Amino acid sequence: MGLNMSLEIYHDFDKAMASFISNEVSDIDEDAGVMTPTFTLTEEQKQALRGNDPEIEAQRLALLRGRRILIVMGGYSGKRPMYERARELGVSLVVMDGPGHWTQGAVKEGLFEDFIEVDLYPADTLAERAYAAIKASGLRFDGVATFWDSAGPLAALLANVLGLPGHHQLSVGYSKNKVFTREVCVEAGIPSPKFFRFKSADDLEEAAAHVGFPAVLKPIAGLNSMDTYFVQDKETLLQRYNQTIMEAKEHLQISGIHSDNLSELVWARGFDMTLEEFLDGEEFDVEILLSEGQIVYASVLRDLPQPYMKETGSQLPPDFPQEKQDELISFVEQVLKALAFTDGSFHVEMKYTSKGPRLIEVNARIGGGPIYDMHRQVWGVDLVEQYLLTCLSIPARPQKAPQPLTCLITSDLPCPYSGTVTNIDFLNTIINHPNVIKTKVSVEVGQKVIGPDKGVPDSMGDIRVHGTTVEEASRIMNELLAQIEFPIVPEI
Repeated sequence: MGLNMSLEIYHDFDKAMASFISNEVSDIDEDAGVMTPTFTLTEEQKQALRGNDPEIEAQRLALLRGRRILIVMGGYSGKRPMYERARELGVSLVVMDGPGHWTQGAVKEGLFEDFIEVDLYPADTLAERAYAAIKASGLRFDGVATFWDSAGPLAALLANVLGLPGHHQLSVGYSKNKVFTREVCVEAGIPSPKFFRFKSADDLEEAAAHVGFPAVLKPIAGLNSMDTYFVQDKETLLQRYNQTIMEAKEHLQISGIHSDNLSELVWARGFDMTLEEFLDGEEFDVEILLSEGQIVYASVLRDLPQPYMKETGSQLPPDFPQEKQDELISFVEQVLKALAFTDGSFHVEMKYTSKGPRLIEVNARIGGGPIYDMHRQVWGVDLVEQYLLTCLSIPARPQKAPQPLTCLITSDLPCPYSGTVTNIDFLNTIINHPNVIKTKVSVEVGQKVIGPDKGVPDSMGDIRVHGTTVEEASRIMNELLAQIEFPIVPEI
């Protein structure tokens, strides 16, 4: 059913297209009784919904009520606020995921209407098994959605065979594979860093010679910066590569896989990795909403310094020149056009380098962590409701505030040194500060944590602070961080 396309590299578009054309879905279409879309709009109705005023926005959102959406892979439990917002909008959600996923238990709570269980392993037969499970459920859907990066190819494929709106399979296949994304950009004439895909340690010499140093080592279909490392020489490259592959093989499961099993999803189809030229400059996240081929919302978030290739915090709106933000957005527009995306929500990671904007990666989903909530608080735009509109082919026209409603700074509390956690009360001294919006502890008593002395620092939790200006929010955050005493007993 074409799912292999999402992770297999082809060196020209003709071969890529042929990989899909050869996959027959006519046998699926014969049973269209269960798959007939239950919600459609005429062109005349769509035209009436393309206005920008609040009254028309209310009409658009009213169309969400009573719709049933298939959620492909529920992701980690931190996605829950987005599902809660969908339920507030009157949308009925049915989740498809592996056995034991947290969303399965949330059906009893009423958060989800139903759960369709499909083991995500083996990946080679996932598409067929997923379709069979949908068919066996007897449920009919108005749309297909996902908030989870690894689910993009499967969600696109299922939307296609169900006759529902969704990304083109090639588009999401290109974006999910980091090497494929680079090849598409190069072919479109979009400036890109050097890169080299390799399958074993035997290829490292050639990869290093082609890319040079410093460089970034990462899986070709990674997520959450997992197993992504900065390497500055051949020795470090070989060490990081061998360590990564050894740990991945040791921990892989062979059954019972669901979307919380991050390592399994990253490495399920093999151990191919890519070496990419390290990009200088600052990192940014560009959040984009496309509707009917047009950008209807764009906002730039600034990532705080990442000395270990892992997020440490963020800033919205960014303290960064507007003209350079516009350059980042224009660059993303070129990339999405090259990938032939037309609708949906996108979280695009970028760097503004000494040579201008450069792409890190495209994620065909709403940004993870606090990003959904941050855009709602700063710009008054609810990415969940707007994304769901695109999943039903309803024109989206979000009402972005003309000026920031507040200014936010977040910190992921990188672990300062390695050791064992002795208590989880270390944020109690700041939790009641008037500018603190949210705090979260993500470690447990007795947990061993890693600091920069032994590797990539673990996150101890997160804090979100608001201010009337970016400068005020930054100052308050720095004052609060200075008060925190991390309860870690160093290893002897």
